[in-house]
Amino acid sequence: MCIDVPGELRDEEVAVGLVSPEGRQLAHAARPWPPPRWPGPIITPVRPLIDAWLSEDPPLTPAQIWERLVDDHDVDITYGTVAQYTARHRPRLLRSHSP
Repeated sequence: MCIDVPGELRDEEVAVGLVSPEGRQLAHAARPWPPPRWPGPIITPVRPLIDAWLSEDPPLTPAQIWERLVDDHDVDITYGTVAQYTARHRPRLLRSHSP
Protein backbone atom coordinates (compact mmCIF):
# COMPACT_ATOMS: atom_id res chain seq x y z
CA MET A 1 0.00 0.00 0.00
CA CYS A 2 1.51 3.29 -1.07
CA ILE A 3 0.11 6.81 -0.78
CA ASP A 4 1.73 9.93 -2.20
CA VAL A 5 2.81 12.39 0.50
CA PRO A 6 3.30 16.14 -0.16
CA GLY A 7 6.93 17.29 -0.29
CA GLU A 8 6.84 19.53 2.79
CA LEU A 9 5.92 16.56 5.00
CA ARG A 10 8.28 14.15 3.33
CA ASP A 11 11.58 15.06 5.03
CA GLU A 12 10.19 14.72 8.56
CA GLU A 13 8.42 11.47 7.81
CA VAL A 14 11.42 9.96 6.00
CA ALA A 15 13.44 10.62 9.16
CA VAL A 16 11.04 8.63 11.34
CA GLY A 17 10.45 5.87 8.78
CA LEU A 18 6.86 6.67 7.82
CA VAL A 19 7.63 7.58 4.21
CA SER A 20 10.13 6.34 1.67
CA PRO A 21 12.57 8.86 0.16
CA GLU A 22 10.40 8.82 -3.00
CA GLY A 23 7.46 10.16 -0.99
CA ARG A 24 5.45 6.96 -0.69
CA GLN A 25 3.85 6.00 2.61
CA LEU A 26 5.31 2.74 3.83
CA ALA A 27 2.92 -0.15 4.40
CA HIS A 28 3.86 -0.62 8.05
CA ALA A 29 3.11 3.04 8.71
CA ALA A 30 -0.47 2.61 7.52
CA ARG A 31 -1.21 -0.20 10.01
CA PRO A 32 -2.75 0.77 13.33
CA TRP A 33 -0.63 0.24 16.41
CA PRO A 34 -1.27 -1.63 18.55
CA PRO A 35 -3.02 -4.00 16.16
CA PRO A 36 -6.75 -4.41 16.82
CA ARG A 37 -7.62 -7.33 19.07
CA TRP A 38 -9.69 -10.15 17.70
CA PRO A 39 -12.86 -10.23 19.81
CA GLY A 40 -12.85 -14.01 20.15
CA PRO A 41 -15.44 -16.60 19.27
CA ILE A 42 -19.04 -15.40 19.23
CA ILE A 43 -20.06 -18.47 21.21
CA THR A 44 -17.93 -17.64 24.27
CA PRO A 45 -20.48 -15.43 26.10
CA VAL A 46 -23.34 -17.92 25.54
CA ARG A 47 -21.52 -21.15 26.49
CA PRO A 48 -23.03 -21.29 30.00
CA LEU A 49 -26.50 -20.88 28.51
CA ILE A 50 -25.92 -23.64 25.95
CA ASP A 51 -24.43 -25.92 28.62
CA ALA A 52 -27.54 -25.40 30.76
CA TRP A 53 -29.80 -26.29 27.83
CA LEU A 54 -27.71 -29.38 27.12
CA SER A 55 -28.01 -30.39 30.77
CA GLU A 56 -31.83 -30.30 30.73
CA ASP A 57 -33.78 -33.53 30.67
CA PRO A 58 -34.32 -34.09 27.77
CA PRO A 59 -31.52 -31.89 26.35
CA LEU A 60 -32.36 -29.46 23.59
CA THR A 61 -31.26 -30.24 20.05
CA PRO A 62 -28.73 -28.00 18.30
CA ALA A 63 -31.56 -26.59 16.15
CA GLN A 64 -33.63 -25.70 19.23
CA ILE A 65 -30.61 -24.10 20.90
CA TRP A 66 -29.81 -22.08 17.79
CA GLU A 67 -33.42 -20.90 17.48
CA ARG A 68 -33.49 -19.78 21.13
CA LEU A 69 -30.18 -17.94 20.81
CA VAL A 70 -31.26 -16.09 17.67
CA ASP A 71 -34.91 -15.44 18.54
CA ASP A 72 -34.88 -14.96 22.31
CA HIS A 73 -31.37 -13.63 22.96
CA ASP A 74 -30.56 -11.78 19.68
CA VAL A 75 -27.23 -13.58 19.24
CA ASP A 76 -25.78 -13.37 15.73
CA ILE A 77 -24.52 -16.95 15.42
CA THR A 78 -24.67 -19.62 12.74
CA TYR A 79 -26.35 -22.98 13.16
CA GLY A 80 -23.06 -24.66 12.27
CA THR A 81 -21.27 -23.02 15.20
CA VAL A 82 -23.96 -24.23 17.61
CA ALA A 83 -24.00 -27.74 16.11
CA GLN A 84 -20.21 -28.00 16.32
CA TYR A 85 -20.15 -26.80 19.94
CA THR A 86 -22.93 -29.18 21.01
CA ALA A 87 -21.28 -32.14 19.27
CA ARG A 88 -18.06 -31.50 21.20
CA HIS A 89 -19.53 -30.63 24.58
CA ARG A 90 -22.66 -32.79 24.91
CA PRO A 91 -20.62 -35.95 25.75
CA ARG A 92 -18.67 -34.05 28.45
CA LEU A 93 -21.88 -32.77 30.01
CA LEU A 94 -23.54 -36.18 29.88
CA ARG A 95 -20.53 -37.79 31.61
CA SER A 96 -20.53 -35.15 34.36
CA HIS A 97 -24.27 -35.70 35.08
CA SER A 98 -24.30 -39.50 35.00
CA PRO A 99 -24.41 -41.42 38.31
